[in-house]
Amino acid sequence: MQKIKYTLLIGLATAFFSLFLTSCGENYPENIESPNQVVLKSIKIVNAGKEGNTVVEGVIDENAKTVWFPRIDPETNLSAIKFEAEMSDGAKLNQEAYEFSFEEGNDAKTIVIKIVNEPRFREYFVTLRLNIPVFGADFNKFQIYDNTNNELGNPVYPSFKGLSTRGTGFDGEHVLIVTRATEGSHLLKVEDLKKNEIKPIPLNLTGVAGGTFVVNCGAQIHGHTYIANLSGGLVSPLKIYHWTDPTKEPE
Repeated sequence: MQKIKYTLLIGLATAFFSLFLTSCGENYPENIESPNQVVLKSIKIVNAGKEGNTVVEGVIDENAKTVWFPRIDPETNLSAIKFEAEMSDGAKLNQEAYEFSFEEGNDAKTIVIKIVNEPRFREYFVTLRLNIPVFGADFNKFQIYDNTNNELGNPVYPSFKGLSTRGTGFDGEHVLIVTRATEGSHLLKVEDLKKNEIKPIPLNLTGVAGGTFVVNCGAQIHGHTYIANLSGGLVSPLKIYHWTDPTKEPE
């Protein structure tokens, strides 16, 4: 009787242990035996551009399962990108068109496309990048306002004589002239220069003193004028002067 009970207990313990192992095991997908292949050999966008008639070839990295394209026109219909692909026999894309929803401020978007050849499939990460123009100065469209000795006959600007000018600045509205010449550091309005009019706006130099040279460099940034001296060590420490109004004493 004891032997039967002992055998029964061992049997129950073994059953519970087997159930525990089964419940804790990973459910890995099984390999599908099929001759059908799902290899992406080539791919291109066939409806890029504003008119939807530009073809853009993609580059495939089979090891990484990625596809990328040269930058495309931002006016492309990004809600219905159409691909034409060369794939394994019998394989096809899982959709006729794909949507690339770009977040504001981003110029790249990656989605997953699927190559299907039942019962197999393969996924690729496809990245589109927009050819967004860089906004700023167009250096192919410029106009020169020359105030140096030149073939046009304009006289050299007085502050540019004798190596007195130590620096300049520009913020779109004013040009800063940092000079040791007798006329002193000053501003010039850009609008005046465009009309070939020279009307210096002198800076209030009250309190500007000290240094090996009183003024040595400067900058003009969003209406703020900065000038620094040339420091000569402890006896003449570095000083930086700041103006928001050229008629007032600097900070």
